Amino acid sequence: MSNRSCLALVLLLIGAASALTQEGPGPPRTAVPAGPRFAKIRPELERLVSSGALPSVAVGVVRRGQVEWAEAFGLADRAGKVPATVDTPYRIASMGKAMTATAVMTLVEGGRLQLEARVDEILRPGVLRVLAGDRAPTVREVLDMTAGIPHGAATYRVPDPPTESEVLKRHAMVVFPPGETFHYSNFSMAVADAVIEAVTRGAFADYLHENVFAPLQMTHSTLGDPGGPPAAARP
Repeated sequence: MSNRSCLALVLLLIGAASALTQEGPGPPRTAVPAGPRFAKIRPELERLVSSGALPSVAVGVVRRGQVEWAEAFGLADRAGKVPATVDTPYRIASMGKAMTATAVMTLVEGGRLQLEARVDEILRPGVLRVLAGDRAPTVREVLDMTAGIPHGAATYRVPDPPTESEVLKRHAMVVFPPGETFHYSNFSMAVADAVIEAVTRGAFADYLHENVFAPLQMTHSTLGDPGGPPAAARP
């Protein structure tokens, strides 16, 4: 992507039930009717969509490798009147933080990165500004959000997210002494993204695909809009 999201995986897209039900690319998966065990929850999902509380819902239930229920409700794009399907990719926003952390930990597991390494020793000079405390945070502190880096929701801007370089320039700063305070932080994940790129000397999206998505057979997951059918759900 030429304009990647700064917030690591804030635009990670995962198609409902795709990663667990099919290996490799192929046609859209078909719906699987809900059995009796889902008799109570299905009407509730229909109600939430029909009332307007939710634009759409996609459900995938897999048990012992078999799909027990796969169904979509509502519209993936209200303006375009596009119905949601079981193959519609959805943005998972902050759940992507776990993906970023997993990518970091593959470097730790491979001996290429130490959790106690200081971030300023990994990134190029000036990327992370230390405005509080007497040191830069460690990789561990960035991941567990005790790095003193502030939080910001502006990174989740659709359809035109800021670039990583824009976010790092504006928000990669330590404003609380590292290691003293837990502070939920989107910008910490942007720093984690930059750490991965500095260690691997490559693009974060490429590393994520090759070392997290591909080994887990997450063939319908991507960083940013998929760029082809099926179209992602529109917020």
